[in-house]
Amino acid sequence: MTLFWHILFSPLKYICIKDGEAPQKKWFDIICPLLTCVLLSLFLILSDYHYSVNVAYFFSKLGSITNILPGFYIASIAAIATFDKSDLDSDVPGMKMSMFYPGKGIIKDSPLSKRIFLCCMFSYLTFLSVVCSIFSNLAETFRDITINFHCYGYLKYIYLVLLSFVFAQLITITCWALYYISQRIHLR
Repeated sequence: MTLFWHILFSPLKYICIKDGEAPQKKWFDIICPLLTCVLLSLFLILSDYHYSVNVAYFFSKLGSITNILPGFYIASIAAIATFDKSDLDSDVPGMKMSMFYPGKGIIKDSPLSKRIFLCCMFSYLTFLSVVCSIFSNLAETFRDITINFHCYGYLKYIYLVLLSFVFAQLITITCWALYYISQRIHLR
């Protein structure tokens, strides 16, 4: 049963990557998405309150955008995993990760190759886009059902903030991945 959960949540391995030398991973994983989430949420909440902008419209557009992203991310994983460049197998300086190997167990703080780092990154992005797509479509689906409840307004805004954070993290990590593939990977 443990192996089942390990396989099911293996895209979340990206969160366990430690960036020892530079704090850039923390910036792209937490700080930038948090700032973007606050700004986006404030804008949408204030617009909804003052100008009657429909937050459900945001959810529907977010669902439309994130529905197509998993295919692109999976294609990226396939390209990175099969790309024949020996430099991809060299270690990323300062990045370490605890890896689980069936039969061997957990190996703590093992060095991370560029290939594994990028595959983990795109796997996490695929997971985020699926989660974002599901929850934005659920928000749109249940909007008509919950409209009569008094607490719907508060729940809507909490849901909006959480989904905005996931979406902001999706955007910032995607930008970092694109930079890494287009620029950083070619540096020696």
